[in-house]
This record gives sequence, structure tokens and C-alpha cells, in this order.
Amino acid sequence: MDLIALQDFVLVAQHGGIGAASRASGRSKATLSRHLAGLEDDLGVRLVERGANNLRLTEEGRALSARSHELLLELTDLRDAIQGRRDEPQGLLRISAPLLFCHMHLATLAVAFRARYPGLVLEVQADDRRVDLVDEGFDVVIRVNPPDTLGLVGRCFMEDRLTLVATPAVARRATEKVPAVILTSHKTQEHWTVQTDAGVSQVAGSVVLKLPSYILVRTAVLEDAGAAALPHSIVENDLRSGKLLSMGTLEGHATQIWVLHTARRLTSPKVRAFVDFVSGRFRTPV
Repeated sequence: MDLIALQDFVLVAQHGGIGAASRASGRSKATLSRHLAGLEDDLGVRLVERGANNLRLTEEGRALSARSHELLLELTDLRDAIQGRRDEPQGLLRISAPLLFCHMHLATLAVAFRARYPGLVLEVQADDRRVDLVDEGFDVVIRVNPPDTLGLVGRCFMEDRLTLVATPAVARRATEKVPAVILTSHKTQEHWTVQTDAGVSQVAGSVVLKLPSYILVRTAVLEDAGAAALPHSIVENDLRSGKLLSMGTLEGHATQIWVLHTARRLTSPKVRAFVDFVSGRFRTPV
């Protein structure tokens, strides 16, 4: 089997078509088409169904794509090890991370990481869904409280917690019930159980706004809309500056943030470097 043709097939499968694969890789569409056809001839099976505007993998194509991506990564790592280049991160590093983490941290993180390793190109996808590293061609993912069933390995680099916050104006006006800003996906908030220096207490809330993301909730809180339970990491600067006041830390809401990759015998230099860099950057829990 021609490994170059196999690499091009995986490229086409990841990008959903020859045109998209060509734009992403800089390889000509003619070369990709020729290699794809040659691979089908070698294997004696059809790997893709060719439509007017896109390609759809056949059952055989899906099976080959799932196995080949991991195999090609192993071969690349083996080549680098033999050539003595395992300590030189280079090439494309594809990262998937939640929207909130991207908004708050990843741009600064990516710039600093790229400055340390100029041989790398970083491609970041902000997505809250659970991506498949192998099928979608990601090198690393950042996940909040990932389940053990993912079959991935990595490192917890940040511990976060929810803090009940409000502006000084809202906190002063609060009497029996505090106006509450919550996520749309959360149930109506009747009260928060919080830990303060004085002990555990309950703060009664009355929902006034439901918004789809923590970023929008924070903005609304800063505009005096009400109080909200927000990750400490995104309001830390607001608390330090006095724009927001802490009304306590929510009990039972510890959050771990992990950087994860596939469990392979040989971890590529770029993945290992990124895991180490992220862990060092956030080594002190919030």
C-alpha cells in the first residue's frame, strides 16, 4: 500500500472533500484525486461515494480512515525517533477546546507556545461538543471534568470553582432575594448554598435573566443585572479590581480542566510539549 496515497486519503476524509483537503494542505486536487483512485485500485474496494459537491465515505472507507490516522501518527513518531528529532516539536498541532476556555485563555496561550516553538503551526477549534480525536484529526483536546470512558490520557492542569458574584450596587440592594442571572440550560435558581469565611449559608435568588453562555452571564452581571454563579477563573480580575464582589463559593461544584490526547506508545514531540507547556502555565489551581 502506498503510504503517501494513504496519507492523502486520510486528509480527504478529515476535510470531507478533495477541494477542502487541497485548501487545507496546499496539495493539488489532481494529486489528491489520483492518489485516492490509486488507493481504491490497490485495495479493490470503493472508499468514497463521489457526489456533486462532496464525498461520503463508504463503510470500507470509514474503517480505513479510523485505523489509518492512528497508524500514520505512529509512523511519524517512529521516523522522528529514528532521525533523532523527538525533541524538536514541529508541524501542525490541531487543538479542540471549549468556547469559554478559548475566549478566556487560549489566544494568549497559543501565542506564547508558538513563540517558544517556532517550528509549529497551531490550529484551534472552539467547540463544546465531544470531538473524536482520531476521526476528526485532532492532536489534543481540552475538556472540563472528562469521563474516564473517553479512552484518552493527559493531565489535569487547572482546578476551578463556582463563585457567587454581583456588582457592589446589586449586593447593596439585595434584601430577601437576589436577582439571579443563570445559564439557559440550568434549572430555575431558588437559592445557592455558599461557603464564606463565616461558614455555610444560603442565598435566595429570583431569576431575572437566562443566557446561553458564561461569557454573556458575566457581561450581564457587570451591567448590574443581578448575581450569578460563575467560574472563578473568568471573574478573578473583576474581583481583584472591585468591579464584582464575592458572595461565597458554591459547595460541591469543583471543576477540573484537562488536556488530553490519545494513548499511544510514542507521544509526538509537539503533543508532549503542549501538555507540558499548558500544565506549567496553570500549575497553581484557581
